[in-house]
Amino acid sequence: MVVNLEFKEELMGDFYEDTFEEIRVLLFGREIWEKSLKAFHEAFDKKFPKDSPEERGAALGLMWSLFTEVIVMSSMGFSRGGIIEAQAILEEYSRRELLHHVASSSGREIVDDVLSKQSLMALARYLETLGALSKKDVEFSGKLSEFRNSLAHRNVKSMKRLMKLPVDVHPLNVWVAAARADWIPYQLGCIMYMMHLSRCSARKG
Repeated sequence: MVVNLEFKEELMGDFYEDTFEEIRVLLFGREIWEKSLKAFHEAFDKKFPKDSPEERGAALGLMWSLFTEVIVMSSMGFSRGGIIEAQAILEEYSRRELLHHVASSSGREIVDDVLSKQSLMALARYLETLGALSKKDVEFSGKLSEFRNSLAHRNVKSMKRLMKLPVDVHPLNVWVAAARADWIPYQLGCIMYMMHLSRCSARKG
């Protein structure tokens, strides 16, 4: 019995060290996040090229002011949290933009209460109707929201479908795959979405 206990303690010791070593690698393993950040940098340059300085400048400004933490989180391997946070940012600013469009000063509080109960997809549709967003923005908001909701509610069935995973994949492995999801197209889409909202605000201003 003593031997078994000692063996268990040895195993637990190894598990303890391996667990914290994995966390250390995630936090300090520069190759992990530098490779991911480099991929995003290259995708950003392709989406917002240097020969379009006005659009590139707007995208950089939005990235710096709104999405820096999301990019850091995602490039370090926490794309699940990054996608959830990015979707929340779009929802918040879409609601604010709609208030500017449709609310009088006396009715702002009422409209704000009504809009606070709307999803990003619904808000995007309203903004498309008002000419602030394009059809592509609305389609992107639906794609982002579906992915975000599956992640946030830990819907294994939806995650398997969205990530095109085999049906028989173990539920725990789904979340390993989700943590390594390709976050870059979602982040670029969020920046473009916010650029369209910003341009609309500038025109009204």
